[in-house]
Amino acid sequence: MVNSMQLPNTAESDREILREYYLERNFFTSTEGVLKVLSIVVCTASSVLWLAGGGCGRGARLAGGASVASAAILVLLCAVDALRLAAYAPMTYFYTDIIVSTCIGLWLLISGVLSLAFCDAQRALDYAHGPLAVVNAGLVLGSAVTTYVSVIRRWDDARRQSPRAPRPSRFELDV
Repeated sequence: MVNSMQLPNTAESDREILREYYLERNFFTSTEGVLKVLSIVVCTASSVLWLAGGGCGRGARLAGGASVASAAILVLLCAVDALRLAAYAPMTYFYTDIIVSTCIGLWLLISGVLSLAFCDAQRALDYAHGPLAVVNAGLVLGSAVTTYVSVIRRWDDARRQSPRAPRPSRFELDV
């Protein structure tokens, strides 16, 4: 059984590990940072194409609007991480980053698929929104998964290195 006194220490150590994670790594050279910056570039390109007049009815409006909103939200997440503001509330930022990135990725995937399915192409520019939204969904979801996996690995490594109390033998257990 886990001692109730160990739970706050575990949560506090997880918070410290996350704080170190956000302070030590260079955001723009990390895998998460590169994926987020690439997704911002793809969102911006899709938004520019949408504003330039590429459209095929409601599907393009959905994909274009998703790109504009996603670019704005991703720029905000990148700014918080690049300015090292995430170190002040590491657990909150970690969960916010994962949840928001996953929602944006799913939103872009759905809007891209709908744009591909219902777009009546009159020009070559009309087909640009769907594929760009699907590619961007992959980038954003990849960023969320990479962030989650790297933090979980740090937590696991820290738990492996921490000294554990020896387990009592079978005969010492109270029945």
